[in-house]
Amino acid sequence: MQRRYLYGVNEGSNVTKKQPQRNGAMTTLRRGMTLLTAQDRRRALQSVAASLLSAIVSSLMVWSVIPFTELLSDPNAVDNNRFLAALDRQLDEPASYSLLILVGASCALLALGVFLAQLLQTRTATSFTAGLNHHLGHRLLACYLHQPYEFFLDQHTSALSTNILSETEAAVGNFYRPMIQLAAALPTTIAVIAVLALMNATIVVLLGGGVFVTYGATYLVMRRRARRLGQQRAEANRRRFRNASESLQGVKGIKILGREETYLARFEHASHEMREAAIASQLLASVPGFALRAAALVGGVLFILLYVRESDFLAGQALGNIGPALGVLAVAAHRLMPEVQRILDSLMRLQYGIPAMERLHADLADLAPITHADDGERIRLARELTFEHVSYAYPGADSPGLSDINLRIPAGTKLGIVGRSGAGKTTLGDIALGLLATSTGRLLVDGHAVDDQSRRAWLRSVGSVPQDIFLADASVSENIALGLPPQEINMHRVRESARRAQIDNFVTDTLAEGYATHIGERGVRLSGGQRQRLAIARALYRDADLIVFDEATNALDSRTEEEVMSALRALPEEKTVLIIAHRLSTLDICDQIVVLENGRVAGFGTRAELEQDCPSFRSLTTF
Repeated sequence: MQRRYLYGVNEGSNVTKKQPQRNGAMTTLRRGMTLLTAQDRRRALQSVAASLLSAIVSSLMVWSVIPFTELLSDPNAVDNNRFLAALDRQLDEPASYSLLILVGASCALLALGVFLAQLLQTRTATSFTAGLNHHLGHRLLACYLHQPYEFFLDQHTSALSTNILSETEAAVGNFYRPMIQLAAALPTTIAVIAVLALMNATIVVLLGGGVFVTYGATYLVMRRRARRLGQQRAEANRRRFRNASESLQGVKGIKILGREETYLARFEHASHEMREAAIASQLLASVPGFALRAAALVGGVLFILLYVRESDFLAGQALGNIGPALGVLAVAAHRLMPEVQRILDSLMRLQYGIPAMERLHADLADLAPITHADDGERIRLARELTFEHVSYAYPGADSPGLSDINLRIPAGTKLGIVGRSGAGKTTLGDIALGLLATSTGRLLVDGHAVDDQSRRAWLRSVGSVPQDIFLADASVSENIALGLPPQEINMHRVRESARRAQIDNFVTDTLAEGYATHIGERGVRLSGGQRQRLAIARALYRDADLIVFDEATNALDSRTEEEVMSALRALPEEKTVLIIAHRLSTLDICDQIVVLENGRVAGFGTRAELEQDCPSFRSLTTF
C-alpha cells in the first residue's frame, strides 16, 4: 500500500526530510501561483488593474506639470506649446493668468486622482493578502486533517501549528505582499519614466542607468544572504513554537523538576535567532533605499550641470532657464522615489520569503487534501468483526507491529486484549477502529472489507475511550456531541447517553449549570473517572457499534475503576466492546480474551480457558 507523508515539517522525525531545492525565478513564481485559488487570482488581478489606473493618473499628473511650470516661468510659452495655445483660444482676455489657473487646477485634480487611485490600489492589495492568509491557513489545516492517522504518529504537532499559524503569515507578508507591491509599483514607475523620457531622454538614460547599476550590484551581493536569513527565520520559528508548546503542555512535570529556566532558555535562544534574522533582513531591505537616495542626489546634481550653460550661470540666469525642467523633475521624483523604493524593497523581501512559500508549497503539493463524500452513510456492525490475516508495520520500523492476526469477533461481544508493553494491543485497536490501514490482510465488517473507500463510513460507527481523553474547553453537552455546533446538538440524546454512561446524576446534581457547564481546558474540572464516563457518553451519543477502551482505567484508583466498569456493564447488549487492559481486573466483564505476544496471537478464549491453557496469559497474571 502506498502512503504519503509530509516531509520537512517535523524536526527529529524518522521520515526523510525534503530540503528546498534551488530553482530559477520563473519556477519559484509558478510555485507561488499554484497556491492561489481562483478567488485569490481574481483579487490579484483587481489589484493589478488598480495599479495600472494609478500609473495612468500618475503619468498624467507629471505630464500636467510641464505646461504649468513652463507657463509659470514664461507667459509667452503659450506660443510654443500647442496644448496651451489650444486652451488659450478658448479663454477670454486676459488669458495668460486664467490659463495658469486652469492648468494649475488640472494639476491639483490629477493629484487628487492619484490619491484616490492609491487608496483603491491599497484596498485591493490588502484584500488580496488578507484573503490569501485566510485561505492558506484553512487549506493547510484541511490538508493535514485529511491525512491518514498514521501520518500524525510521526509528526510534531507544534511544527504543524507553526506552518498553519505562522509560516502562512510569513509567506504572505514576505512573498505575496512584495509581489503585489512590485506589480503595483512597476506600472507607475514605467509610466512616469516614459513621461520624463519624452521631455529629455538623455537624463533618463543617465539616471536610470545609475539606479540600475547601483541596485543591481547591491541585489546580486545580498539576495542569497536574504534567502539564507529566511531559512534561518523559519527554522528558529519552528523551534520557538515547539519549545512554547512543550513548556505549556508539560508544565506539571517541569515544575516538579524545577526546569522552568531550562525551557525559558531554549525558547529565548530560538526567539533571539528569529529576532536577529528579522533585524538583518530589514537592514538588507533598507540598504538599496539608502543607495537609491545617494544615486538620486548625484543624478540631480548631474541634471543641473547638464542643463546649465556657463553663460547662463555667469549671467545669473541659471535657475530661471532650468526652472520648468527642474519643477517637472521634482514632481516626478516625488512620485518615483517611493515607487522605486517599493520595488527595491519588494525584490529583497521576496528572497527572504521564498523559504516560507516553498515550505507551504511542498506541504500542499505533496499532501493534497483527500476529499470524502459527506453523505452520512455508515457501515453497521450487525454480525461480526473479522481480522483476516492482518499484519501491520509502522513506517521505518524494523519489525511488524502485528503479524498474521486472525480473529472473529461476534457483534455484541466484550473482548479483552492483553499482552506486555509493545505486544501490539493499541495497534490492534487502532486497526479495528479504522484509524490504521492494514499492511497486509483485511478488516471485515459483516463480510465487507474496510478499505480507503469505505473507511470513513466505518469511522462513523465506532467510538474510542483512550487513557488520555481529548476534551475541549466547552460545555459538557458540546463535549458529548463533540464537533457539532451547539444549535445542532440533540439534548435528549445527550442526556440519554450520559445516563447510560452513568454520569447524568453528576452533571445535573453537582455542576452549577448542568450540561451547559464549561469543563475547562482538557477537562481540568473533572476527575479521571468522570472524564472516562464522559468519553463513554460521547461514543453512545453517536450510536457507535464498536467501542474501543485503550487502557482507559490504568490511571484510576480501584473505586473509580469500578465506577467506570459499572458504566461498561450498563452498555446496550448490541454494542461490541474491545477492552485493551493492563489491569487484569478489568477483564471480569469480558466474554472472550485475546492474548498478544510480539505482535502475534498467543491465546484466545475465556479467562478460565486461558488460565489453564495459555502460558503467556499465566505469566501476565503472575507478573
